[in-house]
Amino acid sequence: MAVLEVAGIKSFYTKVNADDPKIQIDKSFPSQQFNHIILCVPFAGDTIWLDCTSNNPFNYLGIFTQDRDVLILEKGRSHFTKTPALSYSDVREMRKAKIRQNYQDQVLAAFSNSSRGEAYEAFNLFITFCE
Repeated sequence: MAVLEVAGIKSFYTKVNADDPKIQIDKSFPSQQFNHIILCVPFAGDTIWLDCTSNNPFNYLGIFTQDRDVLILEKGRSHFTKTPALSYSDVREMRKAKIRQNYQDQVLAAFSNSSRGEAYEAFNLFITFCE
């Protein structure tokens, strides 16, 4: 948040409950219902969400912060809003297999996998801990 401020970019400290399963926030009763902080960076017609404790890509909210009620803390204008939900294309996984037989009657296979959503996050976390 401080780095963005130095660059002249406005951002807001945003409280979210990152538990699984999601819980319903009681907006009528002031209490500590949040356990994680993200940043909201508003732009004309769009909003960027940043999770500064995650190794996920820029503007990607993980499965534990997407589609959640959040409290944006803005001096004199704090308010509730909702983070965007992951779409089908955000969680789609693709697997491809190319199998062929060569002239020596050998079977050759090549596999590729593209992960998103929960599978991507698990793999990304695994890679982070292995480095």
